[in-house]
Amino acid sequence: MSLLLLPSFANAATDYAEAGRLIAEGELNKAQAVLARGKSYYSNQKFDEAVSEFDRYMKHMRPLTTTDTNRAIYIRDLHEISQICFGIKRYDEVRKVLDEILSLSPHDQSAIYNLGIYYYKYEHSRQKAYKSFSKAAEIDPSSYTASKARYAIEFMRANPDSRIEPDLSFIDKE
Repeated sequence: MSLLLLPSFANAATDYAEAGRLIAEGELNKAQAVLARGKSYYSNQKFDEAVSEFDRYMKHMRPLTTTDTNRAIYIRDLHEISQICFGIKRYDEVRKVLDEILSLSPHDQSAIYNLGIYYYKYEHSRQKAYKSFSKAAEIDPSSYTASKARYAIEFMRANPDSRIEPDLSFIDKE
């Protein structure tokens, strides 16, 4: 009887997991490079190019959000992108980014508050803005974001004329 020697697969699962981790880490680095390029374009006032890179970043990062750490990094970066897009008045992009944040973190107080600003300033929908500001204020009533949301609600109540616009330039930062 001959003895058949088979290769050892004892470390195969560990090796496979490590290879997967290294690939994901490489993909994360690529995504961060795309984000950095977008910020560079923004700094150089090349806004179309910046927005294009931000879109590429989102496409690269979305599949990597399977870990809590990557998801947290992605959400943090999305908040920064939304602030930039508000600043350059790319409201369609703002909405897309805020929707992405809320798909990953439905109770993100800053994103809900900023969605209220989007509704008020871009869609001119006082009703949707009021709903978003109210929801943001309820999530953590003692937070700074909640106090800003209550200010926005009171302003809207005191000024029914939609041509009067409050100073909502203070986009909430995560």
